[in-house]
Amino acid sequence: MKLNPSRPDFAQTMTEAEKEIMQQHVAYWKPFMQQRIMLILGPVLDPKGMYGLGIIAVDSEDEVAPLINNDPASKINQYGILPNDGNCSRDIVSINFVAINYKTNSSKTNVG
Repeated sequence: MKLNPSRPDFAQTMTEAEKEIMQQHVAYWKPFMQQRIMLILGPVLDPKGMYGLGIIAVDSEDEVAPLINNDPASKINQYGILPNDGNCSRDIVSINFVAINYKTNSSKTNVG
């Protein structure tokens, strides 16, 4: 999944309310990281503009929307999702979808 900020300088100019929402965003994903649903989560320091990146392991693309819709950050930013062709693997687990959370592009992950 790719989390696209609402404006190019979002990371540098967040209001107090936006900072609180982004803290809630990190807290929201922590249990999913412990469950190994969210495999990677964090900011990407792209010189063209910072964005968020998330790689999630799910069985189908249908599982991604509820995860994103319940994320507090989705209220102020936009997610983008791209499927994986299934050629990724983590340890012995095959990943069929990769959720990359970044600017307007995104990806998701499916473990098979």
